[in-house]
Amino acid sequence: AKSFTSGEKFPAAATLLDATAAANNANAITLAFARYKDDMDLIAGPKCSNHVQTKELEEEHERALMMATREFKSIANFGSKKSIEISQRKLSEQIESQWQVYQSLNESRNPLAGLETYMVPVVVAAVAYVVGTILDITCSPYAHVCKKSSEFLHHSWTVVICFLIIVAATKAKQMQQLWQKFQAAFEIMMDKPKKD
Repeated sequence: AKSFTSGEKFPAAATLLDATAAANNANAITLAFARYKDDMDLIAGPKCSNHVQTKELEEEHERALMMATREFKSIANFGSKKSIEISQRKLSEQIESQWQVYQSLNESRNPLAGLETYMVPVVVAAVAYVVGTILDITCSPYAHVCKKSSEFLHHSWTVVICFLIIVAATKAKQMQQLWQKFQAAFEIMMDKPKKD
């Protein structure tokens, strides 16, 4: 009974109000961030396998950001304006950090990323093939250096082609999906409207 009369065990009303507002703002951050992740996971999350064009990904990010901000503002309406602003900054930081993750995930799915891995060897193989063929045609059968050069060039382009096959095999799924997209686009372009 003495505790009730002295008021030692009861927190101040302002402290309870601040704690409630902080909990409400923390809940708003959690729910808004979950909303952002749910929206972005559909297009670029860890379970997605397709690369999305940068512009489309940025548009989806802006839409998901807008929806998350709307969600935050609908929940974080209790407490001081300053604490709500601080919570909104925390949400923005979390979303920005997650946005970087989505961009990295998406870029890792780009089948054309590292195209130089293919282009330089293709150019080397093409040059070796053309020069080797020219040497085969123009060299006399008794020119030993010419014949060895031709063999070296033919071996070179063969090795390069083998290297390209190995690299392509490591990205086979992505290349297959890209090929299917090209086929679909080609079929659409070749499909002429029927005249009645």
